[in-house]
Amino acid sequence: MNRPFSVYLDLVRFIAACLVYLYHSNQRFLIKEILPASTFGHSSVIVFFVLSGFVISYVASTKEAEFARFAASRISRIFSVAVPAIVLTLLLDTFGRMINPEIYSGYPYDQITTRLLGSLLMFNEIWFVSITSFSNVPYWSVGYEWWYYVGFALVTFLPRKIGLISMGGLMLLLGPKLILLAPIWWLGVLLYNWHALQNIARGTAWILAVGSTLGILLFHHYDCSAIAANWLVTLIGDEWHRQLTFSKFFISDYLLGILVFANFAGMRTLLSNGGGPLMAVARPVRYVAGFTFTLYLMHQPLFLFWGAVVRGDPNGPWYWTEVTMLLLATVVLISHFTEKKRFILRDALLELFQMFRPKERLARSLGWSGVTLPPCYVLGLETQIGLALVRELGRAGVPVIGIAQNPNAIGLRSRYLHAGAVVMNLRSEQGIKALQALGERHGAGVLLAISEVNIAWLIKHRDELGKLHPLVPTSESFAYALDKTLAIEAARRVGITVPISEVPASWNEVECIANSFPFPGVLKWPAPGHIGETLEFHVLPLIKAEHIRNPAEFLAASRRYAPMNDWPMLQEYCPGIGLGQFFYMHKGEAIRRFQHIRVAEWPPEGGFSSVCDALPLTSFVELQEQSIALLRSIGWEGVAMVEYRYDPAHDRAVLMEINGRFWGSFPLAVACNAGFGLLAYGLTSLGKAPDLPQPRDDLRCRMVITELKRLARILLQSKKIHDPHFVVQPIKEMSRFIADYFRPGVRYYVWSIDDPLPSLIDLWNAILRR
Repeated sequence: MNRPFSVYLDLVRFIAACLVYLYHSNQRFLIKEILPASTFGHSSVIVFFVLSGFVISYVASTKEAEFARFAASRISRIFSVAVPAIVLTLLLDTFGRMINPEIYSGYPYDQITTRLLGSLLMFNEIWFVSITSFSNVPYWSVGYEWWYYVGFALVTFLPRKIGLISMGGLMLLLGPKLILLAPIWWLGVLLYNWHALQNIARGTAWILAVGSTLGILLFHHYDCSAIAANWLVTLIGDEWHRQLTFSKFFISDYLLGILVFANFAGMRTLLSNGGGPLMAVARPVRYVAGFTFTLYLMHQPLFLFWGAVVRGDPNGPWYWTEVTMLLLATVVLISHFTEKKRFILRDALLELFQMFRPKERLARSLGWSGVTLPPCYVLGLETQIGLALVRELGRAGVPVIGIAQNPNAIGLRSRYLHAGAVVMNLRSEQGIKALQALGERHGAGVLLAISEVNIAWLIKHRDELGKLHPLVPTSESFAYALDKTLAIEAARRVGITVPISEVPASWNEVECIANSFPFPGVLKWPAPGHIGETLEFHVLPLIKAEHIRNPAEFLAASRRYAPMNDWPMLQEYCPGIGLGQFFYMHKGEAIRRFQHIRVAEWPPEGGFSSVCDALPLTSFVELQEQSIALLRSIGWEGVAMVEYRYDPAHDRAVLMEINGRFWGSFPLAVACNAGFGLLAYGLTSLGKAPDLPQPRDDLRCRMVITELKRLARILLQSKKIHDPHFVVQPIKEMSRFIADYFRPGVRYYVWSIDDPLPSLIDLWNAILRR
């Protein structure tokens, strides 16, 4: 769908909702004079139907091509507004009747349970039943549209024969009223799928657009609905005509639906080369269209309620205008808790559906249908990284054998684990024998490791593990991930910006650096995996990063390591935020990409991400190519993260390091369907890459326990934050922490609704650590 036509549909949708409001609010207790354009209420619903069929076809073939996503989106779209509308209508009617019962005459207020259940279950207009939702007369069309969604899903996502049979059963359930207007909704489906109409000449498009507009005007000028209704009464009689309720104009509705169909077909072509003036108002149109559904579904109970409260004079426009202003303000307010928040419900439903999604179906979507999947061994279940890898593979039906070194590892409690084992002395002869025994018990399979320490050990012992085949890089490539000085040199060779870095080899060099280095800086060990034993021998802690403001602080910190005769690297301080680019390298090519930017880190002055956002692959494109060139130059194969510090003020990205493993924010990549674990398994175990969808770029992921620790540091222990460039903003940090619970598209590093036990174990472990 081209963008100008999308804006046009939004504009039509908003205008139609306003016309429905004018139609219903054209009541003499509000205004004595008849409102202009107040006779198009039912016609606007017909416009909604054609538009809805078109949009649903579009999203089902693009954004919601999978049934779970389609179902979650449609349920959240309807019920995020429908349920509040049902409840609020009852409340508004109750209080409005107390204030001014006269204006509610003619609106039902009995059989409360029946009306609530009928509206909630969308059974309010099946067969010849007509259950009005109290004063909310427009609610009738929601029941129609909901069942049209269901019928569309049956014929779209089920096999053809089963879908058609199911559709027949649905028609028997719904009865004639919904069936009579169904062809109008399906006109929108036809419009989207009729390819010949997508390539019509502009002259033809002008004829369709102008002719249909004139036809719609003439349709209303000659009151075709009344003519057709009178003719139908003569055929079936008054009683049957009355029983059809909102479908009794179906004959003229067909004609109007065809005119709307023609208008949309013509305008789609005319707007394909740019919207001109329409695009100039695209932003406000998008904004007001975001309130359309709430306006449509809430306007009648709201204007009745505000009419009862205000009690103005109908002999003039001000009473109606005042009620309308109050109504619009209320709609905007309600929308922020209904359709504006529908994505929260959608995402929760998606996670819920994941629990019941057959693994075979996901395997089929990956191209693994009919394939016997060998086991995959995952080493390192203590962190969210290993847990996310277990979930990604297990959801695809892969038998995952988890290996932990701690019996309290959170990954051991995942429902997606086929079997788990605890190997206490992994990097020893006993560890090798334990891994060999696992291979004999569960069969040959690929072994994926999480930590650099374990990967380095597996590289040395890759040929001693029996039926387990570790997917590890070569020792030459892995050296660049272990040693920051090597990574910096390799990055400099391919043109990547690197920080000024100095590694003193003697005390004299320490003093020279102190006199010449452009402070501030950060002290870090270039190869922390190699220095651990030496630090332990000298009873010194391994400090990942230490902020240094001036030469005196550098000399004081360096004296700490003088007995070792070994010193950490001093690196210039690079302002900005963490930017991670992730790749799967296969035969020298990046066959999968993903990237994120950090929102919050632990510790606050810089470390690993506690909150991060996915980024579109259309951003930092040149930097992606440089990252790929870097990985290619070191002969890297498999997953890797190239980490930068990005300064948006100067649009400058500076290399920090290469992570030659699955990274800390890997749960975000899993939530976005990046599929790095599936790629590693598929290429190694099955010899082919899975059919992966385009990764999402609209999600945020957070680690709540670490977030709480970070928040405590900022609010209560800000003096412990040693980075002078970090600005302590308690209110901003607290506001974001709370708002993220209500923000659409937020996922969690550990918590998942379809796999809740690991998060409970994680919480218990945190309590034990305290």
